[in-house]
Amino acid sequence: MQNKLLSTTALVAAGALSVPFMAGDASAAEPLSLSVGGYFSTGVMINSQDDGAGEPGANLQDVSVHTDGEVQFTASTTLDNGIEVAVRIEYEAQNQGGGSTTVDERYVTFSGDFGKLRVGSDDPVTAVMQYQAPVGAYQMGPNTPTFAVPGIGNNFVSSYPTTYADWSNDAGNIIYYSPRMSGFQLGLSYQPDGTRAPIDNIAILPNDNNGQQDVIAVAVNYENSFDGIDVAASVGYVHGSDEIGTAFTDDRETFQGGLIIGFSGFSVGGSIMQDNNGISSSFDTLTWDAGVTYSTGPWTVGFTYLSSTQEVGPLPDDELDAYAVTGTYNLGPGVDLWGGVKYLDYQEGSNDPAGNNEAIFGMVGTSISF
Repeated sequence: MQNKLLSTTALVAAGALSVPFMAGDASAAEPLSLSVGGYFSTGVMINSQDDGAGEPGANLQDVSVHTDGEVQFTASTTLDNGIEVAVRIEYEAQNQGGGSTTVDERYVTFSGDFGKLRVGSDDPVTAVMQYQAPVGAYQMGPNTPTFAVPGIGNNFVSSYPTTYADWSNDAGNIIYYSPRMSGFQLGLSYQPDGTRAPIDNIAILPNDNNGQQDVIAVAVNYENSFDGIDVAASVGYVHGSDEIGTAFTDDRETFQGGLIIGFSGFSVGGSIMQDNNGISSSFDTLTWDAGVTYSTGPWTVGFTYLSSTQEVGPLPDDELDAYAVTGTYNLGPGVDLWGGVKYLDYQEGSNDPAGNNEAIFGMVGTSISF
C-alpha cells in the first residue's frame, strides 16, 4: 500500500543517491558498470475545445496520437571505502522539433551513510520531494500533465498548471539530501544562475541569467505508517535573487506544501503552491489540488480537482478549474494500460473570448517502463 501511496515521489527520487565526506581509500572495487532504463508512453486522444474564431481551440486537431519517453543511462560503482559513485544521463525519446532529441537530466552522484550529494543538471529538491493530490493516471493528471494539454489563448494561467516549485528545473544545481530520520528528510539545492524568465509569456527585459540568480530551494518531507494508515507530507520554499532590478521585477519566492493519507486501498490528499513569479506586485499565482484514488489488485482509479488563479496586475484575475477521472490497469511488470477524461474551464478575468476555453479530453494509452 505504501508503495502505491508514495510512487510518484519514489520514482523521481530513486536516483537521488547519498554521499559522506570522502575519507580513506577511495579506489574502486570494481569498474563502473553501465545500465540502461527508461519509459515510453503513447496514447490516442479525442478532444473538444472552444474553437470559434479567435478562441483558444480554433484550428486544433480533434483526434491525435501522442508519445512521451526517455532513455536513461547510468554508470555506477562502489569504492572500497563504501562510497557509491554514479553518473546519469537522460535522453528524451521523442522528437523535440526539427527532428532533434535533447538531453534531459545529467549529473554525477556520490552516496554514503550520512547524506546525498549531486552536482549537475537536475530538478531542485522542491520538485523531487513534493507530494501532490493522488491521481489514477498521472499522464492525464491536472497537475503537470504529460498529455491532454489545452489551448489557453490570452489567459495567463498556464497550460501546465502545477503545485511543484520547479521553475528552475533541470538547471545546473548543487543538491544535498539528508538521511531520513524518524520519517523526516531535508533537501537543499543551490542554482547559481536562473534559466527562465520570472514568468512565462510576459515580456521582461532579458539578461544572460533570465532575471534570477542564486536560486536556493529548501524542502522537508515526512513518510511514516501508523496502524495501517500511511502518511506522506511535504513543505518547500524557493528563493531567487532578481538580477534585472526594475520597478516591475522582484526576487522570486515560491511556497508549497502537500499531504497524502493512505488507508485500506484509498489515497486521499492534496497540495498547494503560491508563487510571486518574480514580479513586484499583483502577479501572484495560487494553485491547489485535491484528489482521491482507490487501488485493488492491478487497478487504480481516481478523481482529481485542480484550481489555479493568476493575478494580472490591475485587471481581474484569470482562473482555471480542472477535473479529471482517470485509471490505470497493470498488465504485468513495467506494462500499464491507462485512460481517463479531463475537463478544463479557463476563465479570463475580463471575459475575453480569446482567453476563455472549455475543453474536454478523452484518452487511452499504454506506458512501458524498462
